[in-house]
Amino acid sequence: MFSNSDIESLLLDGSLCVTSEKELNIRPGSICLHLAAEVMVFEMPPKPVDLLQSITYPKLIGENILDEGYVLNPGHFILAGTMEKVGLSESIGGELSNLSGLARLGLNVLLSTHVAPGFGAKEPKAFTLEIHNVAPFPLVLRAGMRICHLILHKMSTSASIGYDELMADKYMSGAPSGSEYMG
Repeated sequence: MFSNSDIESLLLDGSLCVTSEKELNIRPGSICLHLAAEVMVFEMPPKPVDLLQSITYPKLIGENILDEGYVLNPGHFILAGTMEKVGLSESIGGELSNLSGLARLGLNVLLSTHVAPGFGAKEPKAFTLEIHNVAPFPLVLRAGMRICHLILHKMSTSASIGYDELMADKYMSGAPSGSEYMG
């Protein structure tokens, strides 16, 4: 795991690129990421979703987070992006992690945490977060709030092919984006 000093060195040597409208928030062993201003809400599908048949996937509707915030009701699930756009070299991998203070209020922002080496290497990109309210009460989300940690790791050897090369045609629309699961 990289320390704050390591992260600053990676930013200087270009192995890591992070762009944001906010000042970069580097912690002792992570970078705090912030919630972007758009969320994607699922339209309820008429039939069960067959995970191997993308034609059955629910439609996503984009909504902007207004000044009064976005109310996420108990049990509800949305997708949202990070304000930060990140680019990793093939020698760096990572994971996204919940903020403990938000998790203790019942907010889970990550169902998928793996960040592959080479993610955003060609052009830095935002992460899509899978946000679920597991609390018994509504939660208000606000654009720009701290939402999760990005924890970085050095690969023992550089990946022979990075995420952007391997998945060149996936998730090109930016974050947040729906599933392009291929079985």
